[in-house]
Amino acid sequence: MTKTTMTKTTRPAVPCLALTLAGMLTMLTLPAVLAAQPYPRPEDVATPEAAVLAGYDAINHGPGENFDWERFRSLYAPGAVMIPQAEQVGGEFRVMSVDEFTSWIDAWTAENAPIGSEADRGFYEEQVHAVKHEYGDVVQIISTYQKRFADSDEILGRGVNLFTLVFDGEAWRIVAVAWDEENAA
Repeated sequence: MTKTTMTKTTRPAVPCLALTLAGMLTMLTLPAVLAAQPYPRPEDVATPEAAVLAGYDAINHGPGENFDWERFRSLYAPGAVMIPQAEQVGGEFRVMSVDEFTSWIDAWTAENAPIGSEADRGFYEEQVHAVKHEYGDVVQIISTYQKRFADSDEILGRGVNLFTLVFDGEAWRIVAVAWDEENAA
């Protein structure tokens, strides 16, 4: 992973102002509601990179297996937002909570490839490269990924996830993620 560390006299390039503002708002409410979140595995939130990789791991599953939504949710700060590529949600800009995202994925899966059905081929999304921008307790990771069915090496698509994470004094939490995919893969 490429690491970019900035000094306090530099200003980072902000790829997505809305994402950064959403992350800052989440940081303000983080201490008050953190106890309501599922407890993460310590190794999943020890570093920003670990949290991102654990997120990929939680959605990966073989045929007949479920997503690990409890682990997935444990990586996110309360109030975290997820912003999918507009084409994936019918051409509209949409900001989702983590629960809205998991419900959206579960609904798509139930309609198109129900877990355990003949259409269920599992799913893998894996990071292929990452760039990290760090400023104290705030980190942005630009993570390029590819996705495929579990039973195939054929790449279904590639994209970029832009993660914003904060350190809450004990763990690195994802406060926002926005993504785009090449050709609406």
